[in-house]
Amino acid sequence: QKLNDAPYLLSRGGYELKMKRLMKAGSFIPHGRDDILTTTIGKPEHPGRVHCIGGSWSLRDYFGAPPPRINVDSCSQEALQKTEMQFQEKLKF
Repeated sequence: QKLNDAPYLLSRGGYELKMKRLMKAGSFIPHGRDDILTTTIGKPEHPGRVHCIGGSWSLRDYFGAPPPRINVDSCSQEALQKTEMQFQEKLKF
């Protein structure tokens, strides 16, 4: 971490190591939202937000594209006429 020019950006597991060192020295005691990340960055955490997720992710990226919708024009003319006849018969009663 000596070569790190941005001390608030630690490597994978870096925050945990820093927290262990600070707790061992007695200079840091985590309490509620005041964890090592909040202490390192120096800004309070916003409730309801998730860390480590960039803004480039969308619902489509995560869940995939929605299934294609069936177009009404793709129905055969026979099926359409049959449905219309059934509807007309129901109206007669």
